Amino acid sequence: MRRVKKLKPQNDDVMTSKERFNTAVQLKEPDRVPITPLMDYYHAFCAGITPVEYVLGDFEVAARAVRVTHERHGNNLDMAHIPIGRIYAFFEPIPAAHSGFYQRLKIPNELGQSLQFIEDPILDINDFPLLYKEGFSRLWRPVNPKQIRKTLHDLIKIKKFIDYWEKKRQVPIYTGGAIVTPLETLSYLCGIKRWSRYLRKNREELKQMCDFMIKGMMGMDYFLKKITGIDRAYVCLERVSNTFISEKIFEELVYPYLEIIVKENNKMGLTNLFHMDTEWTPFFHLFARLIEENKGKYILHLENSDIFQAKKVIGDAGGAIMGNVNSTLQTIGSRHEIEKYVQKLIDICAPGGGFLLGSGCEISSNAPFENIQIMINHAKKHGVYRK
Repeated sequence: MRRVKKLKPQNDDVMTSKERFNTAVQLKEPDRVPITPLMDYYHAFCAGITPVEYVLGDFEVAARAVRVTHERHGNNLDMAHIPIGRIYAFFEPIPAAHSGFYQRLKIPNELGQSLQFIEDPILDINDFPLLYKEGFSRLWRPVNPKQIRKTLHDLIKIKKFIDYWEKKRQVPIYTGGAIVTPLETLSYLCGIKRWSRYLRKNREELKQMCDFMIKGMMGMDYFLKKITGIDRAYVCLERVSNTFISEKIFEELVYPYLEIIVKENNKMGLTNLFHMDTEWTPFFHLFARLIEENKGKYILHLENSDIFQAKKVIGDAGGAIMGNVNSTLQTIGSRHEIEKYVQKLIDICAPGGGFLLGSGCEISSNAPFENIQIMINHAKKHGVYRK
């Protein structure tokens, strides 16, 4: 594989951000490595507003925070993200991981913080038969109807936001919808301890509930995909990794539903974007199996997994990888530490294309601006491909 040539800083990029992003996803070499750290509440911190203003204020306040962040970083970020907290909080009537319809919310009014869902176990396996009859509305907590209406109105503003970035600025949006595998959603509803016990003793009941949930979850995700029109389909994967479950359980209670989700996305011509927090390295071969059927249409956004092993296994299978400058480096790393790790990512993961430099999960809500700029500057200087 070719190495990435280290050149002097270039201010005359050959490609737009969208061209650069898509070229990398298609496993080709763009002009330079795309710089794609995922940002959400960091937008608020960078723009000097609180999470309360960011989530509960007018959508234009949050949209302005995104623009301010990109401008402060020299417009060198090759990806933008919708201020998504309000959508997760107030538009998830069918549970997809966290949702304000089910969990209590803590929205801090201090700079550098982020929205938190208070995870109270609200579902017992003995409740499953009742849900089959009455649906998940049985579990809803009171939500202010005004906030729901406001969220629905925000969808119109979000579409304008997307058009601004994708069409006018030619910067791709991370995603427009979201889906979580049913088993992971059950971990949030049941609570991690109860869920872990069910995995040992009630595997068949969990499978039946996963079968019940999958169509409704896909239907809600489909709605958001059609509204936003973004050609990346976000699949959130966190608590069904090797950190929490065995490969056997994954193949039985996760993989079949993941296969259903990605096959539907493939039919729609969408790129599957797997947001993969926690540790996934032992499961890479299973994702390689999925990817081989539709190469150049997958991104694995990795947090704690071995991204260098992913370059071998996932890259060879035909998938792109994104990551994985972690939150520790973002917040307390020295210039030397940040530059050393970014250079390692470039040296090992960038050759041949298929690599997008990003954060582990997302940029920490209180990450120092200077540390993020160090990452950007180093990638822009040393991530240029030899032509």
